[in-house]
Amino acid sequence: MHTHKKILAALATGFALLAIPAQAQSTITAGFNDLVLGFRATSGTGSTLNLEVDLGSISQFQSPSSSSFTLTRLSALDLTSTYGSSWNASGTTVTWGIVGTTGATAAGTGGVPAKTLWATKPWDVSGATDVAGTAWNRGSTFAQQAPANAIATLFTGANALNGATSTANSAFSAVFTAGTPNSDSTWSSLDLKTANVSFGYFNPTVDQTADFSLAQGSYLLSDLYQITPGSGASTYLGTFGLKADGTLTFATSSSFFTTAVPEPSTYAAIAGALALGLVVIRRRRQAAAA
Repeated sequence: MHTHKKILAALATGFALLAIPAQAQSTITAGFNDLVLGFRATSGTGSTLNLEVDLGSISQFQSPSSSSFTLTRLSALDLTSTYGSSWNASGTTVTWGIVGTTGATAAGTGGVPAKTLWATKPWDVSGATDVAGTAWNRGSTFAQQAPANAIATLFTGANALNGATSTANSAFSAVFTAGTPNSDSTWSSLDLKTANVSFGYFNPTVDQTADFSLAQGSYLLSDLYQITPGSGASTYLGTFGLKADGTLTFATSSSFFTTAVPEPSTYAAIAGALALGLVVIRRRRQAAAA
């Protein structure tokens, strides 16, 4: 009798869980001075789809309240549902990058001038080392107008992230059918714009491969730069680290991702060595006193 009651209770719980609706989809608000995270695949599952995520205002990266933090607007479920469970596997064709702009007419957040760009530059994953000294170069006001206009269409184009319906997993993410270069405002079309030069400016690309067999430790890393019109190198703001489980973290220094943390066994070995050293010192002192 008690067994039957337990079975009925379990069934009731199961049906109740099935009745829980997915997160309500909503209309995304994204605009100038926001950063957009984009994913695309050159072949395989999801090759016709772009996943775009509004990461929020650039201000949180210009003057962060913490030296590192996790960005929760990216949902791992969106990655697997768009690009399959092997989106992060060896040999994957999935790539990711992050861009933003003030637009071409008005000054932006943090007092930066119009036509300021923000973009990631991927680490050299073939050698799993940072590409030191290779920040994106700043361009003249004229040179940065075209990429500012291109990035702006992520917010204002016919298939813009702004105004799009969110996924069921994140109120800040949307999936689009990839367009063709110079004819659409989706991530693929803009990232491949002008002979495969990202957004018509970043050469070779803002994209990082999602192949975690090439990761730096647990992370794939891309540095974020603020590119104000002018000359010389752009300003480093910090580094994004993406984990194979879809966790995205920002840190003001790349050392957050690359500094090795000793394993518990290492700490134990160090403690043991110190204890042994103290014993040796004590015995020598006792011998000297005798």
